[in-house]
Amino acid sequence: MSIVNTGFYAFFALLFFMLVLFYPLYNALNKKYAKYLYPNAKPDILISFDSTVDIGDLKIKGKNFNYNTLEPKFLKANSLEKLNVVFETDYQIDDEMHKYMKANKTECALKVYESHELLEYPKYILDAIKTE
Repeated sequence: MSIVNTGFYAFFALLFFMLVLFYPLYNALNKKYAKYLYPNAKPDILISFDSTVDIGDLKIKGKNFNYNTLEPKFLKANSLEKLNVVFETDYQIDDEMHKYMKANKTECALKVYESHELLEYPKYILDAIKTE
């Protein structure tokens, strides 16, 4: 078996693993909000969520950290370096920033509001606040 074939099979094994792991989580949101999503969408109701399910190794007080809330998605949309400037911190890894943001939600929100940095926002947030 050549290296190319090995890489090809490894890619599909990884793809299969991701589908098995993430599809139930993604599917759960689609089922939960089915009566509000296409083709059943309501004219005055928008359900907006990130369809990418993120995972990691962080545990807080013995529980798995949820990488699919606003703070981790906000960090993902920006960068650790940029948020260190905004929050006046000096974290070296994303999970340190995740812990800080989770423990200091109000302070982080105020610093984002007061910041002069050009910040990016997750697409699902932009979709929710867009005007037509």
